[in-house]
Amino acid sequence: MAFALQNSPIEEQRNIIRFLTAEGEKPAAIHRWMVTVYGEKCVSDKSFRKLSARFRAGRESVDDDQRPGKTNTVIKSDLIDKVDDLVRSDRRVTLRMLALKVDVSCGTVWSIVQVAISEGVCRLGSEAAHRPAKGTAYGTSTATSVSVSERLRFHEADRHR
Repeated sequence: MAFALQNSPIEEQRNIIRFLTAEGEKPAAIHRWMVTVYGEKCVSDKSFRKLSARFRAGRESVDDDQRPGKTNTVIKSDLIDKVDDLVRSDRRVTLRMLALKVDVSCGTVWSIVQVAISEGVCRLGSEAAHRPAKGTAYGTSTATSVSVSERLRFHEADRHR
């Protein structure tokens, strides 16, 4: 009795589809066989049919195609260090200014600041002496023009309550 392969990479399944398609097997038969072997982790019928048609048309690669649009930014330690250094050199720097200087989106800079606050990856907020009162503009504003140091100070105040 066969057992279902639950931890198989998608490339493995694509290789099988490519091989059996090249052997001349019918797509429906290949998919039925793969469903019995891979169970729930098998590629969907729609994806299977697209891949099978592409391989019959001469496609060789089993890797994903490049997709249009902006690529995802991976937050690496050197990017965190750059943001940390910029904030230390100018405590009044805004998220928008940081994003322009390190050439990433404001959302990425905000994620770095959040990681710095929650996990203590860098010490962006450790020198905060002044903490705004609850309900001030620093805590309720989501505008990117509010300085990073002020946001960090507000977050530190919330953390200690």
